Amino acid sequence: LTTASRIAIVVTFNGQEKLLGVPKKERETGEAQAEACLEAIKSWNVEKLVKGLVFDTTASNTGLHRGACVRIEDELEQELVWIACRHHVLEIMLSDVFSLICGSTGSPETILFKRFKKQWRSISLNDFIPAPESIFWHEAPMAVRAPFNDLQLMKVLKEYPHEKVAHAAQAAISRHLWYLSEHLIGLSLFDDRIDTETKKNMVQNFQCPKKQDFSRRIVLSDETPISNVASFVTERTLDIFDVLTLDGKERAQLF
Repeated sequence: LTTASRIAIVVTFNGQEKLLGVPKKERETGEAQAEACLEAIKSWNVEKLVKGLVFDTTASNTGLHRGACVRIEDELEQELVWIACRHHVLEIMLSDVFSLICGSTGSPETILFKRFKKQWRSISLNDFIPAPESIFWHEAPMAVRAPFNDLQLMKVLKEYPHEKVAHAAQAAISRHLWYLSEHLIGLSLFDDRIDTETKKNMVQNFQCPKKQDFSRRIVLSDETPISNVASFVTERTLDIFDVLTLDGKERAQLF
């Protein structure tokens, strides 16, 4: 018997999903990922309709030179919206915190989980107190809420009483702040939790010069202001409207 790695290629539009295919991958590389995706969207004649990419934040997907996202953009000859999978990012944070507390293991079975399984029936399932961080997990699929949620998560971690846990979680999430970049911060304009005053400040900051060293994800330092989402907006933020092809009337409805 032989096994083969496969990639599921799905397109979404207007709340609907369509599975284009689940082709085999001969190699676990960004090039192979890109080739599979491009072949699928071209066979369905939807390459001109592609506006964004949803992906796990692995090196094969996000590499600056050989990553699948860059290769797809180059082939389609257009800039796309990079929608990094929030569940994957939060899983990385959870994994780092778990390893800190429980230690890393190469075993396929974790002793702690086995003990937990044995005691499951004796645990009161009604005695459940949700942690304040749970909101970030449950809203992970909602891209328009990601910038605000990432900002709030960073603030929560700064005040977290367990310093080592907070540091491990901060270090993990800080490597994946895709939604606070100059580009994706524009999604906050679609977030109904952002007050009108903040959105007005975002519009004013469209006049701020774009950063020369543009990156799809940012790295926060201790000096980086994280008061609100408007702090991250520049003139480059407007590019997201061009990618999404929102006309002037549609843009005006946001403000």
